[in-house]
Amino acid sequence: MILKEMLKIITIENPNVPILVLEFRGVLTRIDVRKMIATGKGPISNITIAHKDFAIAVIGEGIQNPPFETFEKATKALKETNHHKKIK
Repeated sequence: MILKEMLKIITIENPNVPILVLEFRGVLTRIDVRKMIATGKGPISNITIAHKDFAIAVIGEGIQNPPFETFEKATKALKETNHHKKIK
């Protein structure tokens, strides 16, 4: 299941937005790039595009995996600027 895979790389769940399929655990927030690099797993986005006319409803939807290299570059940049020590 996609959501359970995401649990491996996030640091916080928002209890104000419970998710039924996660047995009412909170919505997943704050991706930890260090966990991503360690697990080799990237975030998964569920995207829906709605039409401005409500009668037409959804015009597109799908699942996206952002390029992992983007997060590798971000991790490298954090280390170079010493910001990684500020992340808890």
